[in-house]
Amino acid sequence: MRIMFYSNWEFTDLCHAFAISFKKKYNMENFSAIAADIQDYNFLKNQNDIIYEKLYHVFEPYENYEEEKINDQYLDDMEEKYGIPNLWLLVYSDRDLAIYNKKHYTHDQYKKLIQRYIRFTEKILDESKPDYIIMDTIATLPSYTLYTIAKKRGVQLRLFTPVKTTDRIGIIDNTFDDFTQISDYFRKLKNNEKKVKHTKEVNEFLNIYRNRKIESGYMQIAKRYISKNFSLAAISKKFPKFLAQFQHYYFGYHKKQYNKIDPLSKAVLTFERYWKGHYFKFSNLFEKPHYGEQYAFFALQLEPEMVTMVQAPMWVDQLSLIENIAKSLPINFKLYIKDHPQMVYFADRIRPTAFYHRVKKIPNVRLINPLEDSYNIIKNTKLVLTIGGTVGWEAILLKKPVIIFGTTFYRCLDSLYRCENINELPWLIKKALKTHVHNDEDLKLLLDAIYEKSFGGAYPKLYGLEGRMKIPEIISHKDFPELFEYLCQEIGLEKRKDE
Repeated sequence: MRIMFYSNWEFTDLCHAFAISFKKKYNMENFSAIAADIQDYNFLKNQNDIIYEKLYHVFEPYENYEEEKINDQYLDDMEEKYGIPNLWLLVYSDRDLAIYNKKHYTHDQYKKLIQRYIRFTEKILDESKPDYIIMDTIATLPSYTLYTIAKKRGVQLRLFTPVKTTDRIGIIDNTFDDFTQISDYFRKLKNNEKKVKHTKEVNEFLNIYRNRKIESGYMQIAKRYISKNFSLAAISKKFPKFLAQFQHYYFGYHKKQYNKIDPLSKAVLTFERYWKGHYFKFSNLFEKPHYGEQYAFFALQLEPEMVTMVQAPMWVDQLSLIENIAKSLPINFKLYIKDHPQMVYFADRIRPTAFYHRVKKIPNVRLINPLEDSYNIIKNTKLVLTIGGTVGWEAILLKKPVIIFGTTFYRCLDSLYRCENINELPWLIKKALKTHVHNDEDLKLLLDAIYEKSFGGAYPKLYGLEGRMKIPEIISHKDFPELFEYLCQEIGLEKRKDE
């Protein structure tokens, strides 16, 4: 068996731990890897645990890409062969190319990049001939191109994907949150082809969630982050890192990566974030919920992010969607809009202030403070609408009707409302408000399937979300053997639990 790893920053360490374990347990040696960062590329190149037969860096095609000669016939042929259904969606999956676009690429430059990355991807697949590709997030031109071409060629893909809210991880074969193992098992449970196994865990989970009296974990993390980092003193501590980035960008490896902007622009963005964050904090832009009134709730998606850019590219214009939802509601309803805390206080993802002022001009809309806990907003709402985010799943757990516009893992539930045509939205909202009946039995069966068909150990820690671990620490962690066994089951080296 030949395995290729798409080593995506922190995921690099876990992938390398898998490779070591494959070699030790199954005497496997046919590994290749694509590194998303030059530091990880150098690590994989210089380590002595595994010999990677082929090792690539995702920014190889970017170097001197301007020299590429555009071949329109070739692009037409590749669009016919690999288009989803066209090649533009490959570009629009990448935040640095499509959304930020700090380098102001032209149409021809985009065509050169697409052409380069298709040639590069075909080359590495021809050379490595993988049976399986192991990946995590697909949200860049290189990763989406690899995913698309590999799928067309029949190469098996295994993506590590979080199962929302439950702190569990699933391994799936697609980038659209289609947890086939979970949904198939759910249907078998509904048809009495399988027996329920996790009643205790499911009931405990629902009881804790539905009777929660504390803020969600991510809101606590958000507030701690803001209090710790959102000051001039905290920003000043980043000066040494700024100097290092300056050197890497102008004299080192960053100049060969399209996802890096010049440090001076980044410094401006940092101070802009600081100023805007304090403006938002002390202005009257946001308001508190009025729980005595009838309202529907739409939580803005974090942008740029895979949920919109890959899974729902036609719903990226959230302002337009808000306007359409607002005009589709009953006359006595308000529409509550709440942004993701990261869009207001974190990173360089801040929305333009004009966006919020435009939202506030809609007469039946309330713009809620991003630091308000969504749990209470959902608990008191009549209806939740979402492109495909966690808020929809949280609403189902609280027995609320949910309308989705994109794709999501819980779409196998019959009680979910799907909006595929915006012109039908007013009637869909009316139906959800008038006729919705929550099906708790189906929800419990889906949760049972999630517990049966996903990994519930310390994945965030093993992945490196709590700080990168050394490879021996990952392998010796008490939860790693179970995660490795789960992966082995998903690539056919071990039998699945229910077989």
